[in-house]
Amino acid sequence: GGARVQKLHPELTEVGAMPDTSLFANCILHALNLSYESACKNGLGDQGMNKYTPFQMCYLAILMLKTVKKQADLDTLKSYYDITMTQLMQNDQYRGAAKSNFIQAFDDLMEVVDESGDDVTGDELSDDLQIESLLLKLPTNIKEPNFGRWGTVSSVAKIVLEHWLPIYYMAQNICAIENNGCYLHTVATRLTELMSARADKNQDSPTHYTALQFLVGF
Repeated sequence: GGARVQKLHPELTEVGAMPDTSLFANCILHALNLSYESACKNGLGDQGMNKYTPFQMCYLAILMLKTVKKQADLDTLKSYYDITMTQLMQNDQYRGAAKSNFIQAFDDLMEVVDESGDDVTGDELSDDLQIESLLLKLPTNIKEPNFGRWGTVSSVAKIVLEHWLPIYYMAQNICAIENNGCYLHTVATRLTELMSARADKNQDSPTHYTALQFLVGF
């Protein structure tokens, strides 16, 4: 690379080790990568910030979970999840709001709750045991979505869909607990905005939730 290639290239082409076109092929690839990078930043935002897309939402969801884990520890992340699930399972106000604002996600979560009870024989699970069972499903070690590896985008989208309500209300709890203006509060605030966004107020489900359903289905 660099200036060295100007000396080596003629000799390599002379012995047939490289074609004549190889000198500028790397520059073309670099130009294509820069175009791709610019398109991603314009569409998704630099580092996933300040753009109104489902991909930014996924990035922020994973970033919030990782930031809690990094700034505190895994137990703190689990505590946020436990508080959130307790509210969703036992607080009628939370349940009503969740069902009203996220009907599809609410129904999906209730299916998961029912399935967690089916996994245990004997009497019906108490709320506490159901929450403990669901806690085992909490995503704690997720790779950030990388458009160079599309599989990571799809897997993160599936995780966000599966944990939509816990993630959303966890973000709300973080906004209520953390200091306004701190990094974690900023991430959680932006995340709640994206997760609740609707193109039309009469939509049953948020715009980005529907977009992720299409993405995962596709």
